[in-house]
Amino acid sequence: MKNNIYNYIIAFILSLSFSGCDDFLKEQSQDEVIPKTARDLSELLWGSGYLGGNDNFYPYLFAMSDNVSANTEILSLAEQTSYKNIEASYTWQADMAARKEYVPTGLAESSNTYTYFYLKIKGCNAVIDLIDDASGDIELKEKTKAQAYALRALHYFNLVNLYGVPYNKDKNALAVPLKTTVDVENGGIARATVEQVYKLIVSDLELAISIFEKYSINRADYRINLPATCILLSRVYLFMEDWTNCEKMATKAIENSQGLSDLSLENSAKPTLNYNYSEVEWLFGNAEYSSILNYNGYFIPSDDLLSLFDKDNDGRYISSFSETSTRIREDEDNPYASTTYYFTLVKKHESGANLGSAIRLGEAYINRAEAYFNLTENLKATGDYNYLRNHRIKNNVDVASVTLKDILNERRRELCFELPRWFDLRRNGMPSITHKHKLARGKEVYEYTLKEDDSMYTLPIPEGVFSNNSLLIQNDSRKGAAREGVLLND
Repeated sequence: MKNNIYNYIIAFILSLSFSGCDDFLKEQSQDEVIPKTARDLSELLWGSGYLGGNDNFYPYLFAMSDNVSANTEILSLAEQTSYKNIEASYTWQADMAARKEYVPTGLAESSNTYTYFYLKIKGCNAVIDLIDDASGDIELKEKTKAQAYALRALHYFNLVNLYGVPYNKDKNALAVPLKTTVDVENGGIARATVEQVYKLIVSDLELAISIFEKYSINRADYRINLPATCILLSRVYLFMEDWTNCEKMATKAIENSQGLSDLSLENSAKPTLNYNYSEVEWLFGNAEYSSILNYNGYFIPSDDLLSLFDKDNDGRYISSFSETSTRIREDEDNPYASTTYYFTLVKKHESGANLGSAIRLGEAYINRAEAYFNLTENLKATGDYNYLRNHRIKNNVDVASVTLKDILNERRRELCFELPRWFDLRRNGMPSITHKHKLARGKEVYEYTLKEDDSMYTLPIPEGVFSNNSLLIQNDSRKGAAREGVLLND
């Protein structure tokens, strides 16, 4: 068993490129390449389990939600090859995952989001399988183990919310296969249920927290820590509608944090997602929205989203949105006239780094507010709501009571283009969404509709992965016909 793992690890390590691990990967004998120490496994996890700063693992999710619309006054998507991979997801096409361009950055053409997360899970499993027998510093060994479990939980949380139905719709429905070791499974692995996947996620996060609690909290080292893991578990319980445990985990995160940053003081556009802000517990991955919203301006934040902000006083808006950029406009008399449009800044990028996603303390407060509301503790829910807004909005006026709509709107403001809005839409009834799209320059504008409870809210499993797992069953969303738009009148 152990020899099989070692043989796998050797091949796995040599297939990866690590940054900052030159000593670890120097040309050596095979026995020396095998990771046997806590440091070796920590570096293996960094390269194979963490989400890389150059990897776009699901940018299309941001194009599928109601936070994004098209600026139909400018050049069409059809004429900009940079957007060909987004067109199918923006219009919710059943074959979106089968398109050649539908590939996360940095992966082979045959790869996809599904493959990406399972590769990361494989890295986590390798570390988990070997860590107990590793030598070296005990604290590093245990923290590496905790990180591997926390990361594996995050990867499965993403997978179950991409390819399984929402937990609150049918927890007994099929989700994704569960793979918890590096051993090869002959004949493939059948899809586990949504509930089974969530049980593993909860178990992994609870184990990670129990280990992290034994040691001091590390921050600003790009590794997941105790507060971030507590916030992640509160998110999981939120999606499970386990309000009591959601509140408990959000509170634990807050108690182990350095406090909210005061974004109400922001007065200009600037990157706000970096470790200079006390509330950033873990910085990782890429800014998934940036390839959509920060290039030529065809895709823009929706009017519906922008209308939620106090544009003069909300530091989140002031630091994150601009109304001053212009792009080419279509006009019969002057085809190069300018038009103003909104776009999202790289507020989710740390200055000088590619990393652009985070787990922040703000999520703990808004998770807990929703949990309190559903536990009929409106006074506490209102307290968290006001406390968060006082750290976001200049001269904020406290409200006496909140509704669920207030909390969900605040969540949308707080986490827009940071967590996929798509995941929240799924757990909140899968509402109907409309997108306007122009197929070519000078052509008419069409409106595409995602119906309420549409099957596309559970994404098709990419077809390329079926050849490696004969037990997989495709989702109904792949069986749909091409989605056609409705011509809009002038």
